[in-house]
Amino acid sequence: MAEKKSPKEKFLFGCLGLILIVVLIVAYLIYYFSFSMNHLPEGELIKKENSPNNTYTIELYRANGGATTSYTLRGEVIN
Repeated sequence: MAEKKSPKEKFLFGCLGLILIVVLIVAYLIYYFSFSMNHLPEGELIKKENSPNNTYTIELYRANGGATTSYTLRGEVIN
């Protein structure tokens, strides 16, 4: 027959589960806002160049940073 868990054990497992969920949500948000390419400005394509062996392509874009910043260059390496 299965043993019943005490209220202390239920509370402990509930707290650990809640902490795990919060940590996973925070880790996802850090990834999404820090490492995801979705938040980069679009810009206009300036130049597209291939590597010497045509393995990679780099695309350079001129992006407007907005009213408070200057124009920036963004490069994308495409495999």
